[in-house]
Amino acid sequence: NRIGCYKDKASPRDLPLLHHSKSTTPESCVSRCKARKYKYAGLQAGAWCLCGNSYGRHGKARNADCNMRCSGNSRKTCGGPWRNDVLATGYSSRPKPSASNNKNKNTEMTDGGDC
Repeated sequence: NRIGCYKDKASPRDLPLLHHSKSTTPESCVSRCKARKYKYAGLQAGAWCLCGNSYGRHGKARNADCNMRCSGNSRKTCGGPWRNDVLATGYSSRPKPSASNNKNKNTEMTDGGDC
């Protein structure tokens, strides 16, 4: 799930975890970041995969700035120079509610609270 193209700087990085590979693709980067429990993956300069739980601290960039070909698949694009092509990994730190977790649990509201 592509979110968009965002600016990056050397310090502080927009997405803090970096990995460089000659076989970077959007799929490999999303998989790497999700496995490390990050919500977002960023592709930069064709061969960099970045991971983090927030993005955009340096602002949005033009989508045309994220047009470098991926080192692992030249048919796909992987960001640009100091530009992150940000994607959602699908990772969620919240446990999904299930029917068994909600059985026999009552929610109480008390007087005087800010409801």
